[in-house]
Amino acid sequence: MEQETIQLKMIQWAQLEIQFNWAYLGCPVTLTGFYHGIDPPVWLLYRGQLEIDYEDGLSDRFSAPCWVFPRAIPGQRQFSADTHALIINFRLAWPDHHHLFRRLSHYSQPANAFPLLEKYGLELARMAATHFPDARNRIPFALAPPLLYFQLQQKFYQWLTQYIQVMNALEIPYHLMAPIDPRLQRALDFIVRHPYHRPFPVEVCARHAGCSLSTLNRLFVQQFGKTPVQYYNWRRLEFARTLLSSSSLSIKALTSELGFSSPPHFSRWFKQQTGLTPT
Repeated sequence: MEQETIQLKMIQWAQLEIQFNWAYLGCPVTLTGFYHGIDPPVWLLYRGQLEIDYEDGLSDRFSAPCWVFPRAIPGQRQFSADTHALIINFRLAWPDHHHLFRRLSHYSQPANAFPLLEKYGLELARMAATHFPDARNRIPFALAPPLLYFQLQQKFYQWLTQYIQVMNALEIPYHLMAPIDPRLQRALDFIVRHPYHRPFPVEVCARHAGCSLSTLNRLFVQQFGKTPVQYYNWRRLEFARTLLSSSSLSIKALTSELGFSSPPHFSRWFKQQTGLTPT
């Protein structure tokens, strides 16, 4: 299907979860780390090298100067110590956990290939650095007044529009999700907006969806292979993995943000889910 012929109802596009996480220019906060396929980042390498080992056994190697659009598949990444890059982390995904674009192969282009994507990306990074000088990749937890929040979103959407145009130019196919039951959509809206530091009230979620808990469980298992509680915990786990590998948040701070009573409690939960100790 040609890119320009793809059309969905506006209410279907509204199912996309669109979120700006961070943008900054410089050496990566962490040289090594994990990223999951639902939020494949965008990197513009000005200096240095990048190695990625994907969970399916494949690997990629990149050398500056170049744009890097990694595969939308979980992997471990390692930057060289001399790396200088524009780093943009964001979410553009459907509730079925898939990125809007099927980035099943990596896409690397010369650094000068997309001047507007670079221009708006640098403006986004500068705006973030101006208002959150010490946050870098901790912007999701930074305090901001409403006007600044919307100004930052406006700048992000300006960059995101260019990103979509670049994906189209590279002829990267879309991943489109079929329409879902309205009750399921209402439950997803509730889950996305529920803060991780508070217990997840699944009964309230069912009432918000307008159905019984047993019906909601059935709808979730049919659509996602998970119950609502399992789906919520999956999101919380992926959020934790992203922050552990990409930010400088301490285990203590992360424990508080995710609503655990103590670091040992969080560590036990994380190990139960992944088999790994959070570091």
